[in-house]
Amino acid sequence: MIRNIPGTKLYTSSLVLGTDILSPTVGDADMQKILDRYVDLGGTHIDTAALYGHGHSEEVIADWFKKSGKRNEVLIATKGGFPNPETMHISRLSKAELTSDLESSLSRLGINEVDLYWLHRDDEALPVEPIIDTLNTFVKQGKIRYFGASNWKAERIKKANAYAKSSGQQGFCASQIKYAFAPSAPSFEDDPTLVEMNTAEHKFYAEESFPVVCFASQSKGYFQKLAAGLPLSPKAEQRYDCPENRTRFENLLKLSNETGYSATQLLLAYLTSESFMCLPIVGANSVEKLTDSMSAAEIVLTQAQREMLIQGTPRFYK
Repeated sequence: MIRNIPGTKLYTSSLVLGTDILSPTVGDADMQKILDRYVDLGGTHIDTAALYGHGHSEEVIADWFKKSGKRNEVLIATKGGFPNPETMHISRLSKAELTSDLESSLSRLGINEVDLYWLHRDDEALPVEPIIDTLNTFVKQGKIRYFGASNWKAERIKKANAYAKSSGQQGFCASQIKYAFAPSAPSFEDDPTLVEMNTAEHKFYAEESFPVVCFASQSKGYFQKLAAGLPLSPKAEQRYDCPENRTRFENLLKLSNETGYSATQLLLAYLTSESFMCLPIVGANSVEKLTDSMSAAEIVLTQAQREMLIQGTPRFYK
């Protein structure tokens, strides 16, 4: 299912290929196969970042562009402005830092222009005006077409876009935050620089019909492993295993029996069937896992089915 991102000339498939997995832990040959398979299955939106594999993900994609000749068949998105991992409390959103990150990404990707450029993190202490000005400079230079906010709260996006409108400039066209059918357990304390969907955030996206590209959309395979009777990984257990998500699992099994859809298909369709554009990022370290995820691309759930899946639980846990 190919859709237009509102307010842009960008077209995207309903599922986005995340490439954080495309690092030295996956062989180059397998990486190429995953990218080929994604496009063969109708995928058109590849998401990467300067951070992923210390740039290795972007280099793999550049090599794939050369070998496949499919650069013009996909929307390529990358991210910059990530803090130094040793000093996450110190942001890197100055014009000089963003320029350096963007130039490095363009060089690694082997392209002159990025379709969608994300700011990987925010710093709420900074004014939005110079950040928007910097991003629009990149647009005017022909280095990016559009830009989005990753891990920015709705209030900050609203403020940034209000300034962009008042100054006759381009604003954020989409938001990338953590959103999944399995929310983080109420007791789990995540990285404070991440933004996860909650009631306030959801209200903004629903009321404004503002597009969301959601990461961690499969919650580290939480539901798939429960459905297959496999042990959860330590991270999945710590982050997602709670009574609320166990209730959602029972709901998932019930709807799966009624519809014939798999756990993977239902948890991704829960997101793609939102009232606003919601594009889950799917990652895979094998062609088989990617094929399983992509089988959800054309499934649309009714609002009644979405409500059934979360019956007996709060819509958001925090």
